[in-house]
Amino acid sequence: MDIICPKCKFKRSIDDSKIPNKRAIVHCKACDHRFPLQRARSIGVMISKGGVGKTTTAVNLAHGLALRDYKVLLVDTDTQGQAAYLLGVKPRYGLTDYARGDIEARDAIFKAREGLWLLAGGKSLAELKRLIDRKDFGGESTLNELLTPLEIHYDFVIVDSAPGWDPLTVNVLFYVKELLVPVALEVMSVQGLSEFLKSFSSIRKYNKEVNLKYILPTLLNRSNKNSEEILEGFEKLYGKYLCTPIRYSARLAEAPGYGMTIYEYAGGDKVVSDFRDLVEDVIKGDDF
Repeated sequence: MDIICPKCKFKRSIDDSKIPNKRAIVHCKACDHRFPLQRARSIGVMISKGGVGKTTTAVNLAHGLALRDYKVLLVDTDTQGQAAYLLGVKPRYGLTDYARGDIEARDAIFKAREGLWLLAGGKSLAELKRLIDRKDFGGESTLNELLTPLEIHYDFVIVDSAPGWDPLTVNVLFYVKELLVPVALEVMSVQGLSEFLKSFSSIRKYNKEVNLKYILPTLLNRSNKNSEEILEGFEKLYGKYLCTPIRYSARLAEAPGYGMTIYEYAGGDKVVSDFRDLVEDVIKGDDF
C-alpha cells in the first residue's frame, strides 16, 4: 500500500504484511515528520433476533458513510447473503473464498458504490464455519486474522452478522471494537435485546476491546401507542446508547427490489433523514 506524508506529501510503498496490527507511528524519510498510521473503525451490526432491519441498517449505514467521503468496507457474515441483494450487485467471490486462501483479498472485495466495497457472504459461509470448528485453538479469532490486515485501506469496516449464535457470530464479537444493535419497537424484539445483551456480556469477559456503542430503535410508528411506550422505556434504560430512531417507511422494504439503498431510492423520505442522523452519530462516536 501507499503511505503519503500529510506534511510534505512524500509517498512511499509498504508491504501490507509488514504493517502492524496496532496503531503505529510513521516516520517520513523526506521531511522527518512523524504521523499516526490510522486503521479503520470496526463496527458490528448485530442482534440475535431477525426481522429488526439489521442488514438494512448495515447497508444504509455503510453507504451513508461512503456518501460522506469515507472509505467503507461492508462485510457480510450471514449465510443469506442479503447485503449484495440490497445493493443490487452479484460479486463473483466473497468472504469464504478469501478465508479459504483461493484468492487475494483485493480479488474477493467487490466495489459496490463509490467509496463502498463489499466482502460478500452467502451459503458458502457454511464452509467457513466448518473451518472455524476444525481449529484446535484460536478459532474465535479467525475473522480478526482475516480482516485486521485490510483495515489500513478503509476508514470504516461495517460487519453485518447473522441472527442467532454460531461460531461466525462469536468471531464477529472477537473482531469488532464497536457494536451497533438495531431493535424493532415491538414487544418480542425487546425480549430479544435483553437476551442478546446477556450473551454479549458473557463474550466480553474474554474480549474487553469490544464495546456496546449504539442501540438503534427501528420501525418506529408514531401513530402506534405501543411503539411510543417501548421507545420511552428504552430512553430510560439505555439513554446513553440510544440513537435517533428509524421511522417506519414502506420505501425501506421497496428499495431492495430495485437494488438501491434508501438514499438512491427515496431521497426525500423521512427515513433518509433518520439514517443520516445515524451516520452522524457514528461519525461523532469516535469522540467518546
